[in-house]
Amino acid sequence: MLIIMTILVFANFGGTWSVLRITLLVIGVTGVVGSAIYRIIQILRG
Repeated sequence: MLIIMTILVFANFGGTWSVLRITLLVIGVTGVVGSAIYRIIQILRG
């Protein structure tokens, strides 16, 4: 029952997929850039 409801919700709000993808992409890029900056700072301090 829950699965059917979820599918219907996602079918009705197809735009949410693009929003979720953009959000995940932003989070991923921020994480990668953040870790890179953190490593550079560690190298400079070390």
